Amino acid sequence: MLYNFHIGSRVPVFELTSEVLPPSDKYVVLHIDDESEQLFFAKTFIEEADPELEIVSVRTPDDLMEHLDTGVDCIVSDYVMPDVNGMDLCKLVKSKRNIPFIMYTGRGSEVVAEAAFQAGVDDYVRKEADPSHYQLLARRIKSHAETHRRKREESRYQERLEGVREILPVISSANTLDDVTIRTLNVLDEVMGYSCSCFWLIDDDMGVPVKRMGNSPRLSLSVDELKDGITQRRLDNGYVLIVPLSMDIVYGYLTAYQAKPFDQTDYPLMEAISLLVGQAVNRVKQVETISASEKQFRNIVENVQDVIVLTKPEGSINYISPSAEIFRFKPSELVDHMWGELVVNEDLDKIADFYYSSISGEKGKINEYRIQGGDGEIYWVSHSWAPVVVDGVVKQVVSAVNDITWRKRIENTLYTSLDELEKVNRDLNDFTHIVSHDLKAPLMTIESFSDFLLEDYFDVLDENGQEYLDSILKASNNMRELIDNLLTLSRVGRINTEYREV
Repeated sequence: MLYNFHIGSRVPVFELTSEVLPPSDKYVVLHIDDESEQLFFAKTFIEEADPELEIVSVRTPDDLMEHLDTGVDCIVSDYVMPDVNGMDLCKLVKSKRNIPFIMYTGRGSEVVAEAAFQAGVDDYVRKEADPSHYQLLARRIKSHAETHRRKREESRYQERLEGVREILPVISSANTLDDVTIRTLNVLDEVMGYSCSCFWLIDDDMGVPVKRMGNSPRLSLSVDELKDGITQRRLDNGYVLIVPLSMDIVYGYLTAYQAKPFDQTDYPLMEAISLLVGQAVNRVKQVETISASEKQFRNIVENVQDVIVLTKPEGSINYISPSAEIFRFKPSELVDHMWGELVVNEDLDKIADFYYSSISGEKGKINEYRIQGGDGEIYWVSHSWAPVVVDGVVKQVVSAVNDITWRKRIENTLYTSLDELEKVNRDLNDFTHIVSHDLKAPLMTIESFSDFLLEDYFDVLDENGQEYLDSILKASNNMRELIDNLLTLSRVGRINTEYREV
């Protein structure tokens, strides 16, 4: 069966009466007789004797056969009729339906009664002139009708119950709301026999439908109207059964429509179906919520540079983000492997805290160590992690692993450059120290002879000579200061610098 999907209209096609109906309890009795007076009197007195009996009068076998599928509880038939006698009619009825058949005649005898019972008649009542005999007939009808209805309802209930049991996995395994709806409507049609049914979801207390699927008459019910449980109401041309759904997230209900009233067996089965459907809808909604959260989480995880790793408490990898490809691994290659398998042997001691946190539940610190990538290359990583603890038990550990190989390479290059610079500085200091000492010897000679000239021959020199000698002495002093400064500079690299807080 195909169902149309409708987005909520609040305009009901059928108006509900204010009367909330219980399941129908009247017993339907078909009475066939070729005499109109007999039909009239029988209907009048029998229904007066027992108001729970509803007499449907027919005059021909064809009319009677047309009514067999309308929920008949008992048949009362005359014996002698123009087209067929009561015993032949009984055989015809019994070949179609196992409905109690009472022979009701004024021309009977013991021979006729015995033949009637052999033909399958369930009871035999003689017509009497005294109207009081209708009370006897009513009691007989009621007794057979009750037994028949009980057996029929038990049989129908068992068939439906088995059908409901069989479809439990069908509805429970639905993965989407539309899937739940379609499967539910199929169950209402194929198992419960409701060819006209509908699935409703409403989003507020006013009863505005947000989802309607099925072919039942449109209704507009508020949430308050659903609090009374399963109810049956009369429409303009039939009856509707309203079954609230037990759901946590949204409001909803099922409706089934048919021309005749619903009976007692409909209620418990529909209640069971409503519980099942409600659970299925709750599960689908929860899965949708979880899926949306998971999708959002994956979008975040799959678009960050860090490699996100989920490990089980024993250390095996449960999930690793696609960014693991920066280490030349496909995520599927690492699932179920131990994270420690990637760590180089010399650095295994640096992940001891990681395994300890997997057991203790303590948040880990940031560790730096080396792993071997899928291409055989060595990568430096920065590893931080946090255990997920539920009820005091570590369920998994979430790690963020960042590739810091580039940083380590820069650091190594920097350290190498610093070493080279220190060597150059040492060589320069040594050179400066040596040169400074080597320059002092000739300078001392120049200064000594200049002093001799100044002391012994200053008066002999003319004015120009004296100026020349004075220039030599000044230049010598400048040269000495320069050499002393060079010596001081050469000692800077040899002195430990002390820093003080200011």
